[in-house]
Amino acid sequence: MLPGRPASASRPIQVEGEPAFDRSNPPAVDLRTISPGYFETMRLPIIAGRALAASDDENAHPVALVSRSLARRYWPGRDPLGRRFRLGDEKAPWITVVGVSGDVIHHWASRRNYPTCYRPYAQDPRPDIAVALRTAGDPEALITTARLAIAGVDPYQPAYEVWSMRRAISISTIGIQYVAAIMAVFGGLALVLAISGVYGVMSYRVSLRTLEIGVRVALGASVGDVLHLTMAQALKLTAAGLLIGGGLGLALGRALSSMLIGAIALDVPTLAMATGLLAATAALAAYVPARRALAVDPARALRSE
Repeated sequence: MLPGRPASASRPIQVEGEPAFDRSNPPAVDLRTISPGYFETMRLPIIAGRALAASDDENAHPVALVSRSLARRYWPGRDPLGRRFRLGDEKAPWITVVGVSGDVIHHWASRRNYPTCYRPYAQDPRPDIAVALRTAGDPEALITTARLAIAGVDPYQPAYEVWSMRRAISISTIGIQYVAAIMAVFGGLALVLAISGVYGVMSYRVSLRTLEIGVRVALGASVGDVLHLTMAQALKLTAAGLLIGGGLGLALGRALSSMLIGAIALDVPTLAMATGLLAATAALAAYVPARRALAVDPARALRSE
């Protein structure tokens, strides 16, 4: 079975020399039945031991290759090679570990470093199979050739879901993509509302200071001094809000990255864009009413109050 696809089966595991598992809640592993050449084709690393070979057929002793997470869970601090376990009940045969592979992400949203067992297809056949092909060119261009090759072996064998690995991963994560798109839309709407709110609040705060601005100008304050004062105070409030919001956003990003494979805890370009827009909005909201207040004659501003 290919990475990112459902496992052949989830089986309870019994390690030799360990107490029998609790039948009400047995420990389980993902079972993947593969053929020789699978790890070379998928470019998956073999950390220890060997890969499964053509000699591991139905007449050979039952063997398996286990993931690093499985080896660490059931043989911590020990060499897993040569250890034995069985999948299922007491009638199942003992299986010898001949190799350890790197962990693979099979379940994008919920499982990371999940214990996985790879068994030879000849020793544990399944009713359906997935064929993996590697090409140096465009994989989409190989689809017709792959279908013809399968038909040449058995014209009555249906071949479905013949696509590139990129498309297979995209389809398996389609639900997450929809959620991400919806979150992006709502995030954009939230940013628009935030910009509107910041502009309205800042503009209103500065407009309330028309009398103060008139007094400062009457006492000799320059246009630059007044603009610097109003914009500095507006940007201080904005900076405080951005620090609080940025901290909450970072915490939420870390929480999401721990649950979703590949999620980025801190998206610097997006954060910089949102921060820049809000800061520019606050500056503009302070500048426009301040310039409007400066255009009013100080004596008239004082008399209006």
